[in-house]
Order: sequence, then C-alpha cells, then structure tokens
Amino acid sequence: MGDGLNMGKLTLAIIATTVLLLLSTSPGVSQNQAAYEGPGFESFNPEQNMLFLKGDEDNQVLDRNWTTVTGLPPGSTSFSKTSSFTLPTIVDASAAPVLEPFRFEGNITARLFASLETTSNACSLSNIPVGGPLGSETQFSVTISMGGFEVMSGVETESMVMSKDRTDPHIFEASVSNVNVSMNSGDEIRISIQVRHECAVSGTLWWGTYDSTTGIIFDGNIIETKLNVILDQNRLGRIEFTPISPWGEADFSSQAIELVGPMPWREMWHGYVEHDKWLDHFETPEGTSKGESNRTILTWSTDGPLAPGNYMLDACFTLSDQDP
Repeated sequence: MGDGLNMGKLTLAIIATTVLLLLSTSPGVSQNQAAYEGPGFESFNPEQNMLFLKGDEDNQVLDRNWTTVTGLPPGSTSFSKTSSFTLPTIVDASAAPVLEPFRFEGNITARLFASLETTSNACSLSNIPVGGPLGSETQFSVTISMGGFEVMSGVETESMVMSKDRTDPHIFEASVSNVNVSMNSGDEIRISIQVRHECAVSGTLWWGTYDSTTGIIFDGNIIETKLNVILDQNRLGRIEFTPISPWGEADFSSQAIELVGPMPWREMWHGYVEHDKWLDHFETPEGTSKGESNRTILTWSTDGPLAPGNYMLDACFTLSDQDP
C-alpha cells in the first residue's frame, strides 16, 4: 500500500454489498475508526445467503442466482396420497462444487413452496378429527449435507392442511441452529426432500420463480470482500477489489464505486455525498489480476492524480443470491 493510505469503513446491505472505504493521501495519518475520525475499514455482510432449487423434475440442481422469472414456475414435482405411504423422495439436488475451502457458522433453513393442484377445501373437510389418523395434512422431511456431513438429517417441517393453489402457495420450513461445518474445494452442498401427503387431492412442490424460491437459507456469513487502494509515485490511485465466495467471483454480479473527496472525516457517510465531491465513478472493471490463492482481483485506476487530503470509496456490489 502507498504512503499514507489507510483502510476505512465498509458496509454491506441485504440486497447489495456496500463498501465504504476511508483513506488519506497524507503521510503519517494514524488509524482511528472511532466515529469516522480517521481512516479504517469496516464491513457488514448480507444477513442471509441463499441456494435456490432450479431445473425440472428430472434434473434438479441448487443454484446461487435469484431468478426474476414470474408466472408459472418452470420447476415442480407432484405428489399424491397413495404415493406418500412410503414417504417418497421428491427432490435430490446438489450445488456446484465449491472452488475454495470455507467454514460456515450459523443457522440453516430449508424453505419450501407447495400447494394443491387446484384451490380446494377438500383437505380441510376430510381432516376430522384434526390431526387424527384419517387427517389430510401435508409434511416434508429435509436432509441437507455439506461436504458429506449431514447438517440437517430428516428434519420435519410443520404439518399443514393445504387449501391453496400455485398462485398463493403454502410455505413450509425446516431449520437447524448452531451449525459449524467446514468444506474443502470440490465439496458439494446437497438437499433431499421427502413428503407425507394425506389428502386425496394431489399436491405440488414449486420452484424456479421470483416468488417461489424453494431452497436453502444460510443465516451466517458466506462471502467476503477485500478492498484496497494503492497510490503510485504520480499519486494516481489503483483500486483493487477481491470478491471472495465459495463459488467464485461470479456471485458478485455487478458493482458501482464512487471516489469522493477530499473532505473532512465527519462528512463521510455512505450514500450521501455532495455532487461536487465526486471525483470518479467505476463500474465495469478496467482490468483483472491474480492474488492470494489464485483469486481474481478486479482493478480500476483514477483519471488523474489525487491531491493531498482525505478521501472515501463508497461502493455497492450486487450479489446474485439477493433479491433483485
């Protein structure tokens, strides 16, 4: 890092990764992150990370991209009362192998969107007595493995008497807490779903649309970001961003970076800067290089030299698994 450059504040929102980097181009500035009184670096990651069920009934996969498709879900599998006597497996899907080792600590939830084939009260009318042996409830059992280790083993969702169709599906969830698991390069995350369906009206599990996001929710950190700025001898700034995800840099689908300043530390706030303080705006990377562990580094350069003073990088990085 060049003389006098220090790392500042970073912020990540749920929908987009937001980076706020405070830096000084004057030598000898000591680090002090208290109340933005000096250079430093801080980050807030999305509260949840997602894997979505994709594909069709015969070719099911887990994918990181939150789709914008609406209407009839492209993915579904149906189940009937007779087929549920043996608790059939209706989903068996895996994600692409991870590209680098990572450790996950947090909670995991499987969220499923299911309905009857058509809107009907038949299941409710036949569920007498409620919860009895002749009931008409639906329940799913979920198993999730990470790198061959079962972090969720046959965990059941709530039982529910369904009445709605695909336009307003019921939501079923199965959760586990305090997961602590490590994965190595080449390991996979896999989900298996079984169903118990007691109603004479057939049901369907839906996936693959913006609204029907059947899949896995990770309450815990999965992605990381590294942001660096280097001044050369001509005081030109080189911005380096390293997107870090178990599935590679493709998880970061776009970015917008603002270089603002010079300005006092106390005036540096994410998302609100006077227009006359904007020096540079960056989106499409101007270049790439390779860094630690062969990770891809996205790079940009300032249009001109930076005058002595305090500067801020305010950047948003959109993640593919967040609500588009």
